Amino acid sequence: MSLRTCWLNGSFMAEEHAHVSIFDRGLLFGDGVYEVAAVFNGRLLDADRHLVRLARSQREIGIPAPYDGATLEAMMQEVATRNAITEGLVYLQVTRGAAERDFSFPAEVHPTAFAYARAKKLSDDPNASGVKVHPVPDIRWQRCDIKSTAMLAQVMAKQAARESGAFEAIMHENGLVTEGGSSNMWIVRDGVAYTRPTSRDILAGITRDVIFDVADEVGVKVVRRAFTLEQAYAADECLLTSATSFVLPVTQIGPHQVGGRRPRADHESSPRRVSRAGGATYRLSGERPHQWPAGAGGHDGIGPVEQEAAHGVACSMLSADAAAAAHAPHALREVPVLGPGAHVAMVSPSGPLNGPHELERAVATAESLGWTVSVGTHALARTGYFAGDDAQRGDDLLTAMRDPRVDGIWCIRGGYGAARLLPRVQQALPDMSPKALIGYSDITALHAAWQRAGLISYHGPTARSPLSGFSRASLVEVVQQRTPVLWRATDASVVRGGTASGRLAGGNLALVASLCGTPWACDFREAIVVLEDINEATYRIDRMLTQLRLAGAFDGCRGLAIGHFTDCPATIEDGRRTVVALIEELAAALQVPTLLGVPIGHIEEQWTVPLGAWATLDADARMLQLYR
Repeated sequence: MSLRTCWLNGSFMAEEHAHVSIFDRGLLFGDGVYEVAAVFNGRLLDADRHLVRLARSQREIGIPAPYDGATLEAMMQEVATRNAITEGLVYLQVTRGAAERDFSFPAEVHPTAFAYARAKKLSDDPNASGVKVHPVPDIRWQRCDIKSTAMLAQVMAKQAARESGAFEAIMHENGLVTEGGSSNMWIVRDGVAYTRPTSRDILAGITRDVIFDVADEVGVKVVRRAFTLEQAYAADECLLTSATSFVLPVTQIGPHQVGGRRPRADHESSPRRVSRAGGATYRLSGERPHQWPAGAGGHDGIGPVEQEAAHGVACSMLSADAAAAAHAPHALREVPVLGPGAHVAMVSPSGPLNGPHELERAVATAESLGWTVSVGTHALARTGYFAGDDAQRGDDLLTAMRDPRVDGIWCIRGGYGAARLLPRVQQALPDMSPKALIGYSDITALHAAWQRAGLISYHGPTARSPLSGFSRASLVEVVQQRTPVLWRATDASVVRGGTASGRLAGGNLALVASLCGTPWACDFREAIVVLEDINEATYRIDRMLTQLRLAGAFDGCRGLAIGHFTDCPATIEDGRRTVVALIEELAAALQVPTLLGVPIGHIEEQWTVPLGAWATLDADARMLQLYR
């Protein structure tokens, strides 16, 4: 007879006496949520964090909370104590309860809650020297942030991993790693650690959160950014984190040996110790530092043992250059985030405005974004088809570039004329503090200068254009929030399938072609090339693309994200060819993944594209992933 004790619906009992109904919705539908907390030195680790996550999962699927957090934490500790667990885990599950089988929620039902404990060796893990993982497609539902008991996809993934001789399955979707079957994945390179950002695509792991806290405390950079399997293969280290395995190094992904940079010898065991050090002082000492519900598992008062472990993880685990930049020797430097209060200079380096009302609208738009605005002296000037002569336009632009208070430059309109300023701009750039540059169309010439200076710039709306909700949201998330972005161009056409990663480069086709052969020619090596245009007959588009191909401009290009060619007639007196035919021809010649019709160009709803930033193009999924 078993001596093990469990807890069911408020009562402790021997496991063989615990029974639930065959009509429990957890059994019939997987209609429940759960948590697993580690036990070390007889004490629960991070129970408060686990219970906060459990409560969130219950709220997300509408299961009432039958017990409060304090009751559940005390119960889980008691289950561990009654089973004499010094190292191991406590499993807690809450289902919607038992009712007649029907998909919709029953009107009156009481949740079923139970918990049990198991011994498991957490210290001196034989896997501490490294594990093999097996990549599998991620076939889960779209709410992976809920810790649901419906886990058939994970079961299948982990079985595939076992059959391949691997410790864990690593799931991937659209070319990007999501997470492990029951763990989060990290890659590490040159001093910075990378893990996928929190979203509905992953479960926000508790150990993962602890590492965020420890890294912040010891001053180690962690970037929340998705990465590809290829980037994991090339990383200095790959790691798994979970509540009961803590931190494990990955040494093999499928057939690929990974993690060539080994941890420092004096911190060889630190990855395993950090998860006991980060959450609270009880992690190694066995003492509980706070009472429920104080905080969410913070680690005030970390003692010397925990400090040493946290330092160890900083030395041996958290060590990566942008994971996305692992293959990006030419990735460019960031410019200031233009958050509320940023100083933005507004200039007209190209064509003239149609009157003061356009300038007033531009200033109002910038101020609505929370920016402090200054306007170039000659913003309303007009000389032929220019916004003032070259000297006036250049003076306004260089004044903004040289002003140390200015964080960004927003061009009021395109047109023509920016290329005439490039020699003066180039002279000023070496002494300019990094500044964001926003605009498109003719502003492509200035983007080329920024790229040549090694700076990221923003191919996005000009300031005089009314911002649609779509365009405004894209501008804000890229320029103000600078979070990793996953865009889906649902209306784009797949010209050639496949996935590729590279720097974003390009802009307006006419400007890109006109700069060919100059010092400001666009560099498309290792690039996802972005192109758009307006008011160009198809034969002229053909001529410009041919010029770039003959000049070798597309050599080394990795992908094409082609925007809109607005008001570009396909028919002339001599015949007809479509833009689609031209892009199909280009994609076939270059043999690279290609999308046509992404929201870039002279259209109302457009993306703001950070030229020079690293991105992954998944043409089959019509997806562009930005890494910032």
